[in-house]
Amino acid sequence: MSEYQTRMIPADKILNHLEIALNTEKMKNIFQRHRYWAKSARLIDCQIERIKYKPQKNCHVTYRLCLKDRHHKKITEQLVCARFYEQGGSNSRYFKEIVKGQAPGRLMHIPELDCVTWIFPNDRKLSHLKKILNCEFLYQQIAPKLVSHYAGPDWSIRNFHAQMIRYVPEQSCSIRAAFDINFKHDKAHQNFLAFGKTSYNDNGAAIFQLMQQLWQSPACLEHRLNIPKPLMYQPELKMLWQTGVPGIMLSELQDQTTLFIKSMENVGRQLGILHQVSLVDCRQRHDQKFNYQELTKVENLLSKFNAPARNKIVPLITRLSQLLPLDPSGQEVTLHGDLHPKNILVDSNRVYLIDLDNIGIGSPLQDVGSFIAALLNLQLMASISSPLAKQSIKVFILAYRESVPWTINDLHLRRHIAKALIVERIFRSFTRLKAGRMEIIENLAQQAEMLLDDNFIPAWLSTGDCYG
Repeated sequence: MSEYQTRMIPADKILNHLEIALNTEKMKNIFQRHRYWAKSARLIDCQIERIKYKPQKNCHVTYRLCLKDRHHKKITEQLVCARFYEQGGSNSRYFKEIVKGQAPGRLMHIPELDCVTWIFPNDRKLSHLKKILNCEFLYQQIAPKLVSHYAGPDWSIRNFHAQMIRYVPEQSCSIRAAFDINFKHDKAHQNFLAFGKTSYNDNGAAIFQLMQQLWQSPACLEHRLNIPKPLMYQPELKMLWQTGVPGIMLSELQDQTTLFIKSMENVGRQLGILHQVSLVDCRQRHDQKFNYQELTKVENLLSKFNAPARNKIVPLITRLSQLLPLDPSGQEVTLHGDLHPKNILVDSNRVYLIDLDNIGIGSPLQDVGSFIAALLNLQLMASISSPLAKQSIKVFILAYRESVPWTINDLHLRRHIAKALIVERIFRSFTRLKAGRMEIIENLAQQAEMLLDDNFIPAWLSTGDCYG
């Protein structure tokens, strides 16, 4: 049974087929009836890769289909991205895509489910997928430019390999390119990795400029701040390229207690260094208006269906809105903007901050609060133990405090953590519908409620050793 069949499904009065959409066995049978593949192939499995749910509006589900050829016994996989609409809402959307030029053979309409599906690599918003997934195009048109940006004009490609590593339908697609290059004037050669991401919008251009500023800052030039090197931005493909950095995601080290805690110290220091780098022309501001909009977004979502712990979450949103600004000090720094264990790579005694797509300006407590909220979420999901979570947060906060010249107000920090629990962790639990996430929403709300109690002092803010 698919993990998505074991979790809670919201009762949505507009999306009539949500329960079927998230039942992989039923969808397997439906895809089999609406087959688009060769007659010699048989559908043997259907799994859900990703869900993006907008209550009372639509639900986007990415399925991974497993096909087996009857003659050659070859097994292939195919991504199918489906949008489920309100009753009778799929007809106009389907014909709109046909008018836009989508080939009917790569677009499927399932009217009985009010559903339109795109057969990968077709995508409703990413118009360059076929190009960037073409190895010949990458080798001929992109690879030489990347080599020149990385090593200079006197290097040539000896070996090249590229593969897709992440696809977020209607949002982005990431490519990993491995190079073995030769110096033209002698026998010297070297290897390097490059990662490219194409997006549905042009935000990559601004991100590239900001990453260049970071890379040229004294913190990077002196090897104190560890981030990928920006290589180039291609506006015609809406694609940002940067170098690969070594390491394993911090989220994969949760069973290695000693390394996990040691990494927390390094994360605190790296974040402190990042926060002290100044940026010019950074338009993304995480200010009072931004926080209010984020809180309002969650409140609007909760108004659309009978969500778990709704009666507890709404008063918390009201309280946080009344407390704005959450950090009255007015301190503004360069923010990572999406700091959690999957956006941190650990390599020996170093950590790297990656995925800088949400660089912004705002209170340093935005990043600190988001990271702590992510760790509390891992604890509630039982991905890390309670003692490990407490010790990790404590080590992270202490290292951060030692790395910055400003004072961290614990009361203001707790408010930022509470806000992150609501606008990031609870919101994503509702909109991603991952297994086990809906079940911890009440616990997340309880954590936020305790943090907003001015008399509550978390164990990880106390002075004693809280591990064990």
